[in-house]
Amino acid sequence: MPSPMLNQIAAHVRRLTLSVIHPLILALTLFLTSCAIPYNHAWNQAAATSSTTAPTDLSGAWQGTWRSEGTGHHGKLRAIVSPDPDPKQPNAWTFRYHATWAKFLSGGYKAHHIATPQPDQSYKISGEQNLGKLFGGIFKYDGNATSTHFKATYQSKADHGVFELTRP
Repeated sequence: MPSPMLNQIAAHVRRLTLSVIHPLILALTLFLTSCAIPYNHAWNQAAATSSTTAPTDLSGAWQGTWRSEGTGHHGKLRAIVSPDPDPKQPNAWTFRYHATWAKFLSGGYKAHHIATPQPDQSYKISGEQNLGKLFGGIFKYDGNATSTHFKATYQSKADHGVFELTRP
Protein backbone atom coordinates (compact mmCIF):
# COMPACT_ATOMS: atom_id res chain seq x y z
CA MET A 1 0.00 0.00 0.00
CA PRO A 2 1.47 3.38 -0.99
CA SER A 3 2.38 5.74 1.79
CA PRO A 4 0.45 9.00 2.31
CA MET A 5 3.58 10.87 1.26
CA LEU A 6 3.67 9.06 -2.10
CA ASN A 7 -0.03 9.78 -2.59
CA GLN A 8 0.60 13.47 -1.97
CA ILE A 9 3.50 13.49 -4.45
CA ALA A 10 1.40 11.71 -7.09
CA ALA A 11 -1.46 14.19 -6.60
CA HIS A 12 0.98 17.10 -6.93
CA VAL A 13 2.41 15.67 -10.17
CA ARG A 14 -1.12 15.25 -11.59
CA ARG A 15 -2.00 18.86 -10.71
CA LEU A 16 1.28 20.07 -12.22
CA THR A 17 0.63 18.11 -15.41
CA LEU A 18 -2.88 19.50 -15.75
CA SER A 19 -2.02 23.07 -14.79
CA VAL A 20 1.34 23.56 -16.50
CA ILE A 21 2.45 20.84 -18.90
CA HIS A 22 -0.81 20.34 -20.82
CA PRO A 23 -1.28 24.10 -21.44
CA LEU A 24 2.35 24.33 -22.62
CA ILE A 25 1.83 21.48 -25.07
CA LEU A 26 -1.40 23.07 -26.30
CA ALA A 27 0.29 26.48 -26.72
CA LEU A 28 3.20 24.95 -28.63
CA THR A 29 0.83 23.03 -30.90
CA LEU A 30 -1.23 26.15 -31.61
CA PHE A 31 1.92 28.17 -32.30
CA LEU A 32 3.32 25.60 -34.73
CA THR A 33 0.06 25.28 -36.64
CA SER A 34 -0.72 29.01 -36.66
CA CYS A 35 2.53 29.78 -38.48
CA ALA A 36 0.95 28.35 -41.62
CA ILE A 37 -2.24 30.46 -41.52
CA PRO A 38 -0.92 33.47 -43.53
CA TYR A 39 0.70 31.12 -46.06
CA ASN A 40 -2.50 29.08 -46.43
CA HIS A 41 -4.47 32.26 -47.13
CA ALA A 42 -1.98 33.41 -49.78
CA TRP A 43 -1.85 29.92 -51.34
CA ASN A 44 -5.66 29.70 -51.51
CA GLN A 45 -5.79 33.10 -53.21
CA ALA A 46 -3.11 32.04 -55.71
CA ALA A 47 -4.94 28.75 -56.36
CA ALA A 48 -8.08 30.66 -57.37
CA THR A 49 -6.35 32.80 -60.02
CA SER A 50 -6.16 32.09 -63.73
CA SER A 51 -2.38 31.70 -63.32
CA THR A 52 -3.20 28.43 -61.57
CA THR A 53 -6.47 27.35 -63.19
CA ALA A 54 -5.35 28.10 -66.78
CA PRO A 55 -1.56 28.31 -66.50
CA THR A 56 0.67 29.60 -69.29
CA ASP A 57 3.88 29.79 -67.25
CA LEU A 58 5.12 28.91 -63.75
CA SER A 59 3.06 31.56 -61.89
CA GLY A 60 0.50 30.53 -59.31
CA ALA A 61 -0.12 27.77 -56.79
CA TRP A 62 1.46 24.31 -56.82
CA GLN A 63 1.09 21.26 -54.59
CA GLY A 64 2.82 17.92 -54.24
CA THR A 65 5.33 16.05 -52.11
CA TRP A 66 8.98 15.98 -51.13
CA ARG A 67 11.09 12.98 -50.14
CA SER A 68 14.57 12.78 -48.67
CA GLU A 69 16.54 9.99 -50.30
CA GLY A 70 19.09 10.28 -47.50
CA THR A 71 16.80 9.89 -44.49
CA GLY A 72 13.52 8.65 -45.92
CA HIS A 73 11.66 11.61 -44.43
CA HIS A 74 8.84 12.93 -46.58
CA GLY A 75 5.84 15.18 -46.54
CA LYS A 76 3.51 17.49 -48.39
CA LEU A 77 4.88 20.46 -50.26
CA ARG A 78 3.15 23.52 -51.63
CA ALA A 79 4.51 26.52 -53.48
CA ILE A 80 3.40 29.95 -54.60
CA VAL A 81 5.42 30.99 -57.65
CA SER A 82 5.83 34.48 -59.09
CA PRO A 83 8.24 36.15 -61.50
CA ASP A 84 11.19 37.73 -59.71
CA PRO A 85 11.31 41.45 -60.52
CA ASP A 86 15.14 41.56 -60.62
CA PRO A 87 16.05 42.96 -64.09
CA LYS A 88 19.53 41.41 -63.79
CA GLN A 89 17.92 37.95 -63.76
CA PRO A 90 15.31 37.88 -66.55
CA ASN A 91 14.46 34.18 -65.99
CA ALA A 92 14.34 34.39 -62.19
CA TRP A 93 11.30 33.20 -60.26
CA THR A 94 10.45 33.40 -56.57
CA PHE A 95 9.16 30.15 -55.05
CA ARG A 96 7.52 30.46 -51.63
CA TYR A 97 7.55 26.90 -50.32
CA HIS A 98 5.67 25.41 -47.39
CA ALA A 99 6.46 21.83 -46.36
CA THR A 100 5.20 19.38 -43.76
CA TRP A 101 7.08 16.59 -42.06
CA ALA A 102 6.46 14.16 -39.21
CA LYS A 103 2.71 14.59 -39.93
CA PHE A 104 2.30 17.70 -37.75
CA LEU A 105 5.38 19.90 -38.20
CA SER A 106 5.57 22.46 -40.98
CA GLY A 107 7.67 25.33 -42.15
CA GLY A 108 8.26 27.57 -45.08
CA TYR A 109 10.98 29.40 -46.92
CA LYS A 110 11.52 31.47 -50.02
CA ALA A 111 13.89 30.42 -52.82
CA HIS A 112 14.89 32.03 -56.09
CA HIS A 113 15.17 29.73 -59.09
CA ILE A 114 16.30 30.36 -62.63
CA ALA A 115 13.78 28.94 -65.11
CA THR A 116 15.44 28.78 -68.51
CA PRO A 117 12.84 28.41 -71.29
CA GLN A 118 13.35 25.36 -73.52
CA PRO A 119 12.26 24.93 -77.19
CA ASP A 120 9.46 22.50 -76.15
CA GLN A 121 7.79 25.17 -73.91
CA SER A 122 9.21 23.60 -70.75
CA TYR A 123 11.71 25.14 -68.33
CA LYS A 124 15.07 23.96 -67.00
CA ILE A 125 15.03 24.90 -63.31
CA SER A 126 18.14 25.60 -61.23
CA GLY A 127 19.01 27.48 -58.10
CA GLU A 128 20.35 27.39 -54.61
CA GLN A 129 19.21 28.67 -51.26
CA ASN A 130 20.99 28.94 -47.92
CA LEU A 131 18.56 27.73 -45.26
CA GLY A 132 21.07 28.29 -42.48
CA LYS A 133 23.28 25.87 -40.62
CA LEU A 134 20.44 24.59 -38.43
CA PHE A 135 18.41 23.48 -41.49
CA GLY A 136 21.20 21.98 -43.60
CA GLY A 137 23.02 24.97 -45.08
CA ILE A 138 23.03 25.53 -48.82
CA PHE A 139 20.52 23.54 -50.87
CA LYS A 140 20.97 23.27 -54.64
CA TYR A 141 18.03 22.55 -56.94
CA ASP A 142 17.88 21.14 -60.46
CA GLY A 143 14.79 20.08 -62.36
CA ASN A 144 12.35 20.50 -65.19
CA ALA A 145 8.93 22.08 -65.32
CA THR A 146 6.04 22.74 -67.62
CA SER A 147 3.15 25.05 -66.80
CA THR A 148 1.44 22.13 -65.00
CA HIS A 149 4.19 19.80 -63.69
CA PHE A 150 7.43 20.45 -61.80
CA LYS A 151 9.94 17.80 -60.73
CA ALA A 152 13.31 18.58 -59.20
CA THR A 153 16.09 17.18 -57.09
CA TYR A 154 17.71 18.92 -54.17
CA GLN A 155 21.08 18.42 -52.55
CA SER A 156 22.97 19.80 -49.55
CA LYS A 157 25.86 18.58 -47.44
CA ALA A 158 23.37 17.00 -45.05
CA ASP A 159 20.65 15.66 -47.36
CA HIS A 160 19.44 14.98 -50.87
CA GLY A 161 16.09 14.12 -52.35
CA VAL A 162 13.34 14.89 -54.79
CA PHE A 163 10.17 16.94 -54.92
CA GLU A 164 7.33 16.91 -57.38
CA LEU A 165 4.56 19.45 -57.78
CA THR A 166 1.46 19.79 -59.95
CA ARG A 167 -1.35 22.31 -60.13
CA PRO A 168 -4.13 21.94 -57.55
